[in-house]
Amino acid sequence: MPADQPPLPQILGSMNVSLDGFVADNGGDWPRPFETPDPGHGRFLAGVGTVVMGRATYERSLALAGGFPFARHDVLVVTSAPLTGAQPRVAAWTSGVPALIRHLRATAASTRPAWIAGGPCLQNALIAAGGIDQLDIFVIPMLLGSGVPLGRGLAARARLDLVSSKVLGAGIVRLRYRPPEVRAAA
Repeated sequence: MPADQPPLPQILGSMNVSLDGFVADNGGDWPRPFETPDPGHGRFLAGVGTVVMGRATYERSLALAGGFPFARHDVLVVTSAPLTGAQPRVAAWTSGVPALIRHLRATAASTRPAWIAGGPCLQNALIAAGGIDQLDIFVIPMLLGSGVPLGRGLAARARLDLVSSKVLGAGIVRLRYRPPEVRAAA
């Protein structure tokens, strides 16, 4: 890789967030701006290797209209309890965040990047442990008033550098962040 090129991210995080900073309402429903999936999301998923999520996100995704959307991916569910009746290619991860990061980096180094599809507790635990190379925040033009805050589970301040922003359809804005050490390597 040329010296002027940033390192390829191996572990990608992303979350939808309302204008008032919530990733889900009090009932756990995510802010979803589309009646049909965003056409760019399919291309994104095609480039992803392993999908990682927490138990709540996994159980919510099982109930989505159209069925489990990650059937073509290896999925790791970060949980402390065994999974019963798990989908094919889905496995429980119980070995902790540092081991998860090592596993994902080893896997992504030889295949495609891992995508953290879990909620803010999982994403923030990975950020705090230095395990997110890139975080996309999709700001959805709606106000929820209350719910699950973007910062839930963050034990301490974490600095991220904005590397790009893009206005998407339906008034959505994608904010792309990287940790300072990843940005400095660029």
